[in-house]
Amino acid sequence: PEYKGETFTSELDEGPVQDRECQDLLCCLLFITFLIGLGVVAYYGYNEGDVKHLLAMYDPDGDPCGMDGNENTPYLYFPKLVSGEGTTIFSATLCVKTCDVSPGDQLIDCKL
Repeated sequence: PEYKGETFTSELDEGPVQDRECQDLLCCLLFITFLIGLGVVAYYGYNEGDVKHLLAMYDPDGDPCGMDGNENTPYLYFPKLVSGEGTTIFSATLCVKTCDVSPGDQLIDCKL
């Protein structure tokens, strides 16, 4: 098949150009600086933060289930909402002691 694209310059007849230059040194330095900053923030967050609070389930009052005074109610219960009630699923959640709630049960042992 015959090549019908752009014409080659004579310096490409032997393959890629040998005398190449680094073109993106500034972008490389910015990227390395960003990675160093990311590492510093991750190190600080790991040492000063509490991952358990990041992964905790929260009730509508903003209290984490199973910690900070709610140790006896470690689970978050999502009730089945009827459409048209005007509440969202996250405003109707409860911290409960156990997860053995049957669909017909009316009483839930929860944090009050």
